[in-house]
Amino acid sequence: RIGLSQFQMGLGEYASHIIIYRAPYTEQLGELCRLAKLANKPVLYDIDDLVIDTKYTDQLSYTQSISASEKKQYDQGVMGYGAMLSHCDGAIATTVALKQELEKYQDLVLLNRNLASQELVEISENVNLYKGSTATDRVKIGYFSGSITHNENFQLIQSTIVKLLTNYPQVELHLVGYLNLPKQLAPFKSQIKTHKFVPWQELPELIRHVDINLAPLVDSIFNRSKSEIKWLEAALVKVPTIASNLGAFAEMIQDEKTGLLASTEEWYEKMEKLVISAERRKEIGAAAYQYVMAECTTANKQDELTTYLSK
Repeated sequence: RIGLSQFQMGLGEYASHIIIYRAPYTEQLGELCRLAKLANKPVLYDIDDLVIDTKYTDQLSYTQSISASEKKQYDQGVMGYGAMLSHCDGAIATTVALKQELEKYQDLVLLNRNLASQELVEISENVNLYKGSTATDRVKIGYFSGSITHNENFQLIQSTIVKLLTNYPQVELHLVGYLNLPKQLAPFKSQIKTHKFVPWQELPELIRHVDINLAPLVDSIFNRSKSEIKWLEAALVKVPTIASNLGAFAEMIQDEKTGLLASTEEWYEKMEKLVISAERRKEIGAAAYQYVMAECTTANKQDELTTYLSK
C-alpha cells in the first residue's frame, strides 16, 4: 500500500493487480494505466462515494451553499476522480447502489463491502473488556457526523431531536465532527456535548460512551450509495443504531433485531423506544455485535473482489 505522494512508477512492476483508491487523475497515474495494460495487469479503481460525476454531487446541500469559487474547486476534484475511473479496467464498490451507478461508467464493477479489520476488532474488544460500568440515569444519544457534507442528514432529524430533548430531560445529545450547533438546539445547550474529530483508533471508545447511535440519511442516490459503516462501528462496541431505512442500512440491518430502521416519519417513535428501555438497547446492541463479528470482519471473508483476485 503506497500513498500517492510516495508513488513511483517502478513499484507496479512486480504486482499482479493494481488498485487505485480515490485518487484524482494525474499524468503519472495515466501512464501507469497505459503500461499496466501493455503488461496485462488489471487496474481497478476503488471508491466508496459517488464523487465521480458532478451530477451526483450537485444534489448535496453542501455544494449548493458554497461560493462559486469553492464550487469550482470542488467540481474539479470530482471530475479528477471521474477521469481516473475512466482510465482503469474496472471499479470496486462498497454497496449495491454504488455498484449499480458505477456500472454506468465501467463494465467491470466488483462489490467489496466495508468490513471491520482485525485491528479495529481488537481495539473494539479492548474497549468492551475494560470499559467500566456506565450505569446512570442519563441516556446518551450520539451522532458521529463525518465530513461537513453530512450536515443535511442531521437536519433531517433536527426537529425530532428537539422534541425528544423537550420530553426527556435525561437525554444527552453528543455531536462529533464538523456539525455546527443549530439555533433550534440552543435552548438545550445543557443537554448537548460536542466533540472534535479523533483518530479512527480512538473512535470505538468514543462511540462506547453513548447509549444510542444515530445514522440519518436524506434520501438521494448519493446517500443510497453510502455504506453501513456507522452501524458496523457501533455494533463492534455493542451500541444499538437507529438508521434511515434506505440503501446499505436497509440491506444489512435486521429491523428491531440488529438495529432500528426509520422512515422520516418514524424517527421519534424509534428513538423514544430505545430511550425508555435500557434492556432493549442492550438486546439490540448485543445482537448487532454477534452478527458483525460473524459476518462483517475481514477474517476469511469472500466476496466479488476476493473471488476475482484469486482467479
